[in-house]
Amino acid sequence: MSVMSVIHSEETPVHELPGNRLCGLATRSRGSSEVALWSHALEAGAESPPHWHDHDQVIYVLAGAGRVIVGDEEVAISAGDVVVAPAGTPHQVRAASHEGLDTLVAIPAGLRTFRPDGTEIEQPWHS
Repeated sequence: MSVMSVIHSEETPVHELPGNRLCGLATRSRGSSEVALWSHALEAGAESPPHWHDHDQVIYVLAGAGRVIVGDEEVAISAGDVVVAPAGTPHQVRAASHEGLDTLVAIPAGLRTFRPDGTEIEQPWHS
């Protein structure tokens, strides 16, 4: 029995939302019981909905430019930047109007996501 999981790119599940493309790279269903890694690509001018999590979320910007709002702060982001969204803090990512934004997101496996009003958001790319 192998102790290593290798997930080939053609096996990665893709989830499409308006202006957003999410891929579960390492998730519980793919053999990672404690840490999840997924890619999030936003088209030019697209944004994620405002939300918060029950654990910290780390976002690494691979390419492109945009803005991130974490709590009451809004900051420009571009390739090479890292954003830490603390647990319980509302945040949102926006791609620049003239170019998209590609990120890698690291989170604990089983992380829960909520709208600003506290209702939970079901996210299929977490499984």
